[in-house]
Amino acid sequence: VINIVITDFILIPENNVYHNNYRLYDKETGSCFSDLIGIHTIELPKMPEHSENTKLLNWMRFLRVKTEEECMSLSKESPALSKAVGILLELSEDERTRMIEDDREKARRDEYARMMYGRNQGLKEGMEKATLEMVRKMADAHIPLKQIVTISGLSSEEIQQIIDN
Repeated sequence: VINIVITDFILIPENNVYHNNYRLYDKETGSCFSDLIGIHTIELPKMPEHSENTKLLNWMRFLRVKTEEECMSLSKESPALSKAVGILLELSEDERTRMIEDDREKARRDEYARMMYGRNQGLKEGMEKATLEMVRKMADAHIPLKQIVTISGLSSEEIQQIIDN
């Protein structure tokens, strides 16, 4: 089992090596347990600025590209990088499409929320008007205040204010 750890931060400050290969060794004998078990660390910040074009360094450059121009330039280094750049560009296009669709979906949800808010406000106002009308009709029918409080759910002060207006 070989594990590869790629970081955009310094993981091993004890050295300036960008690629470390750790294996399982016996402390006393120094013998290696197996070359099938190990951890490779690749620390992008330790990548040399100007160096030869090795496969590993080219892949590290690929992981750090910031512009499409850098990406296209790297794609000329090897067929594998060219394929990776092609896939990255394809995924980027899909990401743009997803972002556009996400924006459209957000606009639809926002519009629905505005409509529901308006509907709920309208219902609330309608219920308030209906309650006012009901309280006035009960008062006109000389229903006792205690009964109006029980039926309407309003306080006696609120009912008195409605009757007085």
